[in-house]
Amino acid sequence: MVRQHLRHGQQSPRVGMVLWMTRLRSGDPTWRIASPFALACILAASTIAAEPLPGTPSGDEVVAHVLSIRIRSDELDPPPGMARNQGFSSDAAWTEHVRARRLEGRIVEPLRKEFCREQHCELSPEDTRKILDQLKLGEEKMRADQAARRTDPDASALDPAAREMFLQMMANRKFHKALYERYGGEVISQVLGPNAVGAYRRWLEDEESRGRFEITPPALRDGFYKAVSGYGGGRVPPEEAREIFSHMPWERRSP
Repeated sequence: MVRQHLRHGQQSPRVGMVLWMTRLRSGDPTWRIASPFALACILAASTIAAEPLPGTPSGDEVVAHVLSIRIRSDELDPPPGMARNQGFSSDAAWTEHVRARRLEGRIVEPLRKEFCREQHCELSPEDTRKILDQLKLGEEKMRADQAARRTDPDASALDPAAREMFLQMMANRKFHKALYERYGGEVISQVLGPNAVGAYRRWLEDEESRGRFEITPPALRDGFYKAVSGYGGGRVPPEEAREIFSHMPWERRSP
């Protein structure tokens, strides 16, 4: 995602946020690898459909549903102009991955909202205040550093879109903490925070078994679970997993 924005010669709010957070918490092992879940949410937000490849369901075919929401095949296709990740062996493999990630975003978001209401893992007004206070402190420090170097004092300031993205990232942290406390399992560290990958899959399997969502084409379902199990990051030892969720990124942890 970062490479795609830089390829166009622009620094998006999301890229600026990642660079800012790296400076905010340099050396923290939870800030190493970009979160594929963030990409899934961004991809899910796009509703522009591309022409499907041969062999895929027709554009208006309903391929999944979550709660009362129907998901059509054409909602999952890569948007026109989206650059293919060169890590995939073929266009077909890349398209399959993008469709799985877009499906993940569409299925997870409504389920997550209900889960967080039930488990009380939504961001509270107090959470939001603390986060925005820390953002303000970070911005002030960067402006002071740049003023000392006689560079543009506004070059690293976060715009409202980046602030909102940061709040979403902190909400994601609370969500994964609640998942881990309920389901346990493997935790990995990523640049956007700890990811309870084991609990995340168990939760989705639980929701599917309860009939809360269904994916009709078997190949699409297989790709979905491959995607939700395919997050990369540094493995957090089990004895440290609970501790890693106990502090926000800017808080110092005891050695």
